[in-house]
Amino acid sequence: MNLPDDRKYAENSLWVKQVEEEIFEIGLTEPAVETMKQLMFLETRDEGKLLGKNDLIGEYEALKRIGELETPLEGKIVEVNDEAADDPDKVADEPYREWLIRIEVSEDTDKLMNSDKAEKYYK
Repeated sequence: MNLPDDRKYAENSLWVKQVEEEIFEIGLTEPAVETMKQLMFLETRDEGKLLGKNDLIGEYEALKRIGELETPLEGKIVEVNDEAADDPDKVADEPYREWLIRIEVSEDTDKLMNSDKAEKYYK
C-alpha cells in the first residue's frame, strides 16, 4: 500500500497535504482509487465555497460505484483542479500527484492520520 509520508489521511480515503501556511490540497488515496477500478467521472464544488467538516466537496462515478467525497476539514475552497475533473484517468493513474481541491483551512489537522496509522486503518 502506497501512502506517502508527506501528507495526512482521513478515514474516508482522502489525503491532505499542506502546500502553504493555511492552504492544503485534498485528493484521493491510492487504496480508494484501486477499489474504484475505473474512475469515469469526477466533479468538485466551486471555488469560494465555505465548507464544514464532512461537507460535500465532490462526486465521482467509477466502474461499479457512484459516490460522494466529503471534506475532512473545515475551510474555504480556494482552487479547483479542473484538469482532474476533465480527465479522471489522471487521478486514477497518479492519485498523489493529482489533487482535487485546495482549501484554506480554519482548523487544526492533528486529528488526521499519519501514513503509518492510515495504513493500519485502510487494511
